[in-house]
Amino acid sequence: MAYVITRTLTGTMVRGAACIALLLAPIMRGGAQEGDRKELDELRSLIERQRIELNEQRRQINALDEYLRFAPAVEVVDQDYVKARAGFKTSLIRRGPSPDIGAPVVPPGGVAEIQYPSGPLRLKAWVNRPADASRQLPAVLFLHGGFAFTSDDWEQSKPYRDAGFVVLTPMLRGENGQPGAFSYFYDEVDDVLAAADVLAKLPGVDSKRIYLAGHSAGGTLTMLAR
Repeated sequence: MAYVITRTLTGTMVRGAACIALLLAPIMRGGAQEGDRKELDELRSLIERQRIELNEQRRQINALDEYLRFAPAVEVVDQDYVKARAGFKTSLIRRGPSPDIGAPVVPPGGVAEIQYPSGPLRLKAWVNRPADASRQLPAVLFLHGGFAFTSDDWEQSKPYRDAGFVVLTPMLRGENGQPGAFSYFYDEVDDVLAAADVLAKLPGVDSKRIYLAGHSAGGTLTMLAR
């Protein structure tokens, strides 16, 4: 493809150069005279047309190169995501933990560490329990960035807590020494859905006002789990 494009562009340039040479030849042989102005005007016009044509070809080649470099590696299927995912089974070639090194973390004061089930796994999450469980408060399931949970990730959800939301941040399979195999957004979606189910059933949480948010890798999971 690149060879064909290069030949086309080069051919255009050669033809343009040949035309220019033909127009210049009489002028160079006979010297510049009054009658040469017409030929010079034609030469300028030809050069301008060649310049416009070459710029357009460059634009088309750049657009094609951009497509070839960033085109989807797989076929895009026009199918409902929920239905497609329900029939999909992850098959890992290599099973192992998250690529990020995540040490065990200790929750700060006012934050509880709970366990939530995700299939056969028992995973951990941090949550700020409401001081008054008799009130039904809105809640945010906040998904951390990267592939391991740290106390800094918890601090990112502080604006939600300050605004009066109950916030639950789950640690996902294979992170921070937890069970399960890291699958790069595939089975982690199950963990997100399981954590949402637990959050909806916590005392003091209004199950009709639960929101999903995330940063970086957590933002990707937010879109996938919608």
